[in-house]
Amino acid sequence: MRTPTLLVSVPACPVGETLKFYNGASFTPLKEVPCTGAPITNVQIDLSTSETMYAIFMTLTDAAGNISGPSVPTIYLIKDTSSNSAPGVPDMDPLYDFGSSSSDNLTRETRPRFLVACFP
Repeated sequence: MRTPTLLVSVPACPVGETLKFYNGASFTPLKEVPCTGAPITNVQIDLSTSETMYAIFMTLTDAAGNISGPSVPTIYLIKDTSSNSAPGVPDMDPLYDFGSSSSDNLTRETRPRFLVACFP
């Protein structure tokens, strides 16, 4: 299995400050990036190949060592897909299916929900 990589881009942060990426409530450090005053593009964060969930968030540390509050975490799930089984077929959530039956996948919703069996 290839190592999952997360590429992150953020707007400019002030020179002398440091952007820090963490995982989970335990504040497990993942990456530190010094700020240059310019936008930061394609920060590469290598994740574990084991089946695990990440709740990645950032903080900003100024030159005096003051740390901002954490950003809202983004959740990622790493699932081992090395088995040759295919994912399930997406199907419209019956609550959003407004056709002649609840299984014809016809809707008037502009943002319907779909049910997907991702991990057979």
